[in-house]
Amino acid sequence: MFSSSTHRQHWIFKNAEELSRHRQESQSAFLKTIDSTAKEQERYPLLSIEEESKLLQYFVIKLRDVAAAFQPAAPWAVVGTATMYLKRFYLRASAMEHPIKMIMYTCLYLACKVEEFNLSVDQFLLAVPAEEKRDIGAFVLQNELMVVSHLHFHLTIHNPYRPLEGFLVDIKTRCPVPKANKIRKVADQFLAHVLSSDAPLLYVPSQVALCSLVLGARTVKGSLDKYMFEILGCGQDEAKIGALKASLQRIETTVATVEPNGISKDAAIALEERCQYWIDKAMASSGSRKRRYSGDSDDDLPGIDFSGAV
Repeated sequence: MFSSSTHRQHWIFKNAEELSRHRQESQSAFLKTIDSTAKEQERYPLLSIEEESKLLQYFVIKLRDVAAAFQPAAPWAVVGTATMYLKRFYLRASAMEHPIKMIMYTCLYLACKVEEFNLSVDQFLLAVPAEEKRDIGAFVLQNELMVVSHLHFHLTIHNPYRPLEGFLVDIKTRCPVPKANKIRKVADQFLAHVLSSDAPLLYVPSQVALCSLVLGARTVKGSLDKYMFEILGCGQDEAKIGALKASLQRIETTVATVEPNGISKDAAIALEERCQYWIDKAMASSGSRKRRYSGDSDDDLPGIDFSGAV
């Protein structure tokens, strides 16, 4: 039941301001762990919260592309779960604290297991550029538990794809509408856009799914008002009708504020380079030895077997 899930109890937030506060607190906590000079900040400026959010959005889109490159392609449930892991992780951490590309791959690997999308490590790494396979493979296997810990071991994700299917079956059965296939296509596009926004952290999956269908119906000049207000149980209760309309409008507005294609690759690389400087700085400050896997020697990866299955 979603109402009693860790997703509902711990990962649905009141508003955008609460999300901003958590992100600011996470970044502030990280900045307290490093000593930086004015000269350093001039050469490698600390990322703003907005820049961290743009970098995160870039890798949400990148995650989708990597999942599509699997053979076979990962289903949307895997993409949605991995994206939620990534968003949750960087709600509790800064992109200047952990390398976001590596964390993205780790979240995707973890989501494949949780959603029972059977993929061996070798198959997983087929979607990784050849020059990065060794580094990424080693990082994923060594840091999976760290990521799970940052997620507070809350691994069950309620994606909007299942309620979308339920709504479509119900609509076709109890309230048929014309151009249902076109509505479905628009709904799928909207849900892909949803993943780039904060909507999954603010609204329950069933309302996000319903919003996608309402938008799809509007796009083909149709309406789901009868289904929503008569069949779903609002009846003539004006308060319920108003509340549902307001909620759907807020979801649509939240998603509309995000650029679908995100920042450019060059802009993302520039932000990553700044992040990496501060990641290295933090590790040096804490006395940690930075893990580098050059691939030059078998000794770099003691005890790691890349032939295992998920």
